[in-house]
Amino acid sequence: MRAPFLAACALLLCNLFTSPVWAEFARAQSIQPPAWLTGSDGFRRALVPGRELVPGDRLEVGAGGRVVLTWLDGSRLQLAAEAQLSFPARAALAPAWRLHSGVARWAGSAERPAQLGGLPLLLRGGADVLLAALAARDELCVLNGAVEFSGPDPQSWDRTQTVWVRAHDDGLISQEPVSEARLQRWQAPFESQPGYGGVTVAGQWAVVLAAFPDPRQAARFSNRFLQAGLPVSQMLIQVQDKPWYRVLLGGFADRFSAQIYLERMQQAEDLPGMWVFKRP
Repeated sequence: MRAPFLAACALLLCNLFTSPVWAEFARAQSIQPPAWLTGSDGFRRALVPGRELVPGDRLEVGAGGRVVLTWLDGSRLQLAAEAQLSFPARAALAPAWRLHSGVARWAGSAERPAQLGGLPLLLRGGADVLLAALAARDELCVLNGAVEFSGPDPQSWDRTQTVWVRAHDDGLISQEPVSEARLQRWQAPFESQPGYGGVTVAGQWAVVLAAFPDPRQAARFSNRFLQAGLPVSQMLIQVQDKPWYRVLLGGFADRFSAQIYLERMQQAEDLPGMWVFKRP
């Protein structure tokens, strides 16, 4: 009885110490809502900064949204509006992530397998790549470094200013030169937007949406925004020695970013009395 048990323990330890670097989990570093996370439990919730993303999770970015994911090794994946990304269950040769639709930009410090639509890739360390999973084809543009197509006929792509295209109807891969105008259109969703830094883990500024004396009212109100993909939270305060529950949207890196989102909320919601607040 002891021998099988020891063998199983040895195999477990071997897997732990030989797991590739890409097995590290990503975290949501910055979010411009709306964005949602659906876990392996099938429950759809608002994506919040700092959330660890594990195998079985799926991300959706709504219209006007943007999400930045980071890894411990410094790798970074940016998702533009209306992108969908999943983290497949762990298995031998499984990709670290798969872009199902939309546009993304990867800047990696370490080598990682990934999947662009139905196209299996190996992203080399140091690669800076634009990716697009479109309705009729998948596109990839190498800005720096190299990417390897790890299919039946492996190819290494390291030429900049070139777009590799895989058509869905025939699965054939072709090359197209990329103009400066097209490259700018690809990069535009990932350029920083002045005055709107997004919701981050360390952001101290928030938009106060409302306040309630009853925690159940605050919870119901919060759930409406969470289902809409907005990362809201509650804060307990004392008003004339009585508990009140503030519902906050945030936090933002600076007051100006929070103020801009406040103006967006005022246009979308009939909520008088919203204001910008800095967490203590």
